[in-house]
Amino acid sequence: TLRCGPHVCQQALLPVLLDFLQQLKAGGTGGVRSFRRLTTLNLSKCDLSDSVGGSLLHHLPPSLEDLDLSDNRLRLLSMEALRAAFGEGSLSKLRNLDVSDNPLGPSG
Repeated sequence: TLRCGPHVCQQALLPVLLDFLQQLKAGGTGGVRSFRRLTTLNLSKCDLSDSVGGSLLHHLPPSLEDLDLSDNRLRLLSMEALRAAFGEGSLSKLRNLDVSDNPLGPSG
């Protein structure tokens, strides 16, 4: 389980989170190897913008079973990235997805 707060999802630490997720998706190397089986990712209340959310969704590891993206600022771009991840089979193990409290449509 990995739970990130707003401070992790902002400018200074966001590249670190993206790199971590990308390494997980690639199978894990070094210290990331112990997280290879990350099954729960909670990014709720991180104030994620649509563009940041879209970028994060392209880096999700295939081991995820629970993903919480609730209470952010996700819109169409993020939902398209999520659809693409499902389409390519990247999230085939996902059982629970929470995107509540986001302005999901193009106009919110």
